[in-house]
Amino acid sequence: MNRIPVPYTVTAEKLAKGEKLVVTNNIIKSRKYMTFTADIDSLGEGMLIIGHGYMASNATWLEITKDEINAFSYFSYSNPPKHDLIKENKEHGIKIEKFITVSVEYKPYETSATVVIMSAGGMFKTNVKGWYGADGEVFATFTENDARNCKFNWSCPDFAVNVWIVGDSYSGFSHDARWPFYLRRDGYLSQLNMGYPGMNSQRGITEFEAIIDKGQPEFVFWTLGMNNGDKEGKINPDYL
Repeated sequence: MNRIPVPYTVTAEKLAKGEKLVVTNNIIKSRKYMTFTADIDSLGEGMLIIGHGYMASNATWLEITKDEINAFSYFSYSNPPKHDLIKENKEHGIKIEKFITVSVEYKPYETSATVVIMSAGGMFKTNVKGWYGADGEVFATFTENDARNCKFNWSCPDFAVNVWIVGDSYSGFSHDARWPFYLRRDGYLSQLNMGYPGMNSQRGITEFEAIIDKGQPEFVFWTLGMNNGDKEGKINPDYL
């Protein structure tokens, strides 16, 4: 029987402006949920930034001000690298006071996320297309305000599935030139997918060892090696 995934949780009685609250650091591309809540007087002229990675490749994050919500993805190999994901209707229309709660549900097969903002002044919900966020710290920070009684949860229900895939760009599932695409096409969605374009084996080993205790996969597909920069020109027996 597979383990029931346990959420990562971190708390802070006080979060000073500019200080980050980090709940985990991973390269998970599968279904993910994160919820951050904090007591605040207001956002003032500052913002709450929350996301998976920030200003680095394969990152996606939100920037929430007293009036608007913005979302960005970042890919170092694109030009420009920073992509604005919300083109219109950025105003959330709620008065943020007393507390703020932000929930993000990532849907990998749609490359989108459902975002909900709640505060004493109301609730706002939107779907952000183009969400990726699969490398780096899962974090929250206030740029101009102190916050109190902060709690951050992050979970991945796919820790419980029996097929895990660890790979580079060839393990993507959004393009028909990648083999996981056909798993998705044929309805096999019970898979944990982790990795990013350009990832080498050592990073894959480090990340895999960091989360293997979260589940009990029956099969692990290891699709790494092409980005290792091997200059030996022959098979190294130490790889076996």
